[in-house]
Amino acid sequence: MTFTRFYPLHSRRSLIDLGGTILRTLFGTATLTDLHLLHDTLDELKSRESDVAHSLSSQIGYIKILDSTVKINAAGIASLSNIVKDIAIQSNEHYQ
Repeated sequence: MTFTRFYPLHSRRSLIDLGGTILRTLFGTATLTDLHLLHDTLDELKSRESDVAHSLSSQIGYIKILDSTVKINAAGIASLSNIVKDIAIQSNEHYQ
């Protein structure tokens, strides 16, 4: 998404700026300064949005790696648990 500026960036005449200030005060209309601030804010939000999307992508990758590691560890723990159980059963049979 790109934002285009619909107003010229050259210097303003003070009479028009005064009129814009009066209109903003009376009716809440935006002046060129307000539009500059709005566009700057939108550009900053766009930049942050791409940063958040990149971070989210990285975090998803980390979660997938963690998930596979947890599955491997769970399988290892289950295997060790079965080995310990078998040793306990054999030990119990040996002493009886």
